[in-house]
Amino acid sequence: MITRVVTERLAHPDTSGGFLLDGYPRTIRQAEALDRIVAGRAPLVIIDIVLTEAEVIRRLASRMVCAECGTNATGEGDVCHDCGGPLVPRADDREQVVVNRLEVYRNQTEPLVRYYGGRSTYCRIDGARLPTT
Repeated sequence: MITRVVTERLAHPDTSGGFLLDGYPRTIRQAEALDRIVAGRAPLVIIDIVLTEAEVIRRLASRMVCAECGTNATGEGDVCHDCGGPLVPRADDREQVVVNRLEVYRNQTEPLVRYYGGRSTYCRIDGARLPTT
């Protein structure tokens, strides 16, 4: 289904000069479909932002959301900048949830590194050197 959505969106004229996909493809099958979708266009540039699993867990565990309005929190403090409600950890960022998501990544998405890694347009970036906010 997501491949159909991507196919339809990339058929729009505003993508002819380029586009950015975040989180797609996630599997080899989706990557092969994307190759077919973009055949005849400029080559795909693949950016792989790499972090250790410990750093992923640390960063995700520190994300907060407002218990009142649901706004994702930024910056310091324990009060929402929008409504003044209390900030709480995001339910989808609990450590066990993140550990499970990392397992799914290793099994389904990590093979994309091998799929794309040999291409001249593959770029690996050290995510630990990027700002966290």
